[in-house]
Amino acid sequence: NEDDVNIIIAAWGTSTIAPRFQQADLNNDNEVGAADLTATTSNFGNSEGFGAPPVFKPVVPGANDGAAVEILPLFDLRQPLWPGREIEVAVQAQNLGDLAGYEFDLHFDPQLMRLVPGGTREGDVFAENPRGAIFEARTDHGGTIEVIGARYGKEWSAVGQGALARLRFEILHEDALESLRTGEGMLLSSGYESERVRWQGNLIEALLPLRPDLEQNYPNPFN
Repeated sequence: NEDDVNIIIAAWGTSTIAPRFQQADLNNDNEVGAADLTATTSNFGNSEGFGAPPVFKPVVPGANDGAAVEILPLFDLRQPLWPGREIEVAVQAQNLGDLAGYEFDLHFDPQLMRLVPGGTREGDVFAENPRGAIFEARTDHGGTIEVIGARYGKEWSAVGQGALARLRFEILHEDALESLRTGEGMLLSSGYESERVRWQGNLIEALLPLRPDLEQNYPNPFN
């Protein structure tokens, strides 16, 4: 139930000496992350005994091996990125075969851009699950965003495409988006098979114009 989910979230990314770490590390790999959370949410509400045997069952290889994740702009690309402007991007997954849980991290320069308060929101990848989903995100002062999510139940998993998260930033410098870098990540199937996140493209490429155009100069080079 929620108590078990909270234990997983509290121990997520901590060390083996953290309180209740061993309880949260369900698969005994000395890490607490998406695999443990997905196993927990898969058995959410189960009262039939110790897990739903087998908790870690044989998997069908390649459930998400064709999946790719990219950062897509959700703002008007024609407008300049002036300091003070707020923009939103989506972390979008494509070609999903069977997604039950995920985690990933991103990095940015906090001197060039700022994650606005409440600026990390759940995407729509699990929106169609009747039982809902869990989504958590945290950001440190060094500019690292860590995201984790999983669907509840085991009758449904995500197929096709969907946003894993939506992020809203305030631009502090016109070159801010050049500091946004992808990190490690994992996609979990309903059989607990893990695939490393394969990032596709980058946001800077999306910002390049498709055709030359002349607009008002910014900033004014004669100031």
